[in-house]
Amino acid sequence: FNQLEAAATELCPEILLIRKIAIENGALAALVSGSGPTVVAVTDSYKAARKIADALSKIAPFVMISAPLLN
Repeated sequence: FNQLEAAATELCPEILLIRKIAIENGALAALVSGSGPTVVAVTDSYKAARKIADALSKIAPFVMISAPLLN
C-alpha cells in the first residue's frame, strides 16, 4: 500500500484513469510508484504488456515496457 497514492491522485486525477485502462487491458495489478505520477502495471506476459502499452499510449505522454532480469 502506497500512503502517497491518495494525495497523488487528488493532485493528478488522470492517474486513476491510467490505472483503470491498465486493469481493463489485462494488468494483474496497477499502482502508483513513489509519490507519483508514475503508474506501474504488472502482467504475466509480453503480449499483455503490449496491449496495455498500446491502450495507454493514446492518452499518456510516455509509456514503457520493461521485463525482469531473471525469468
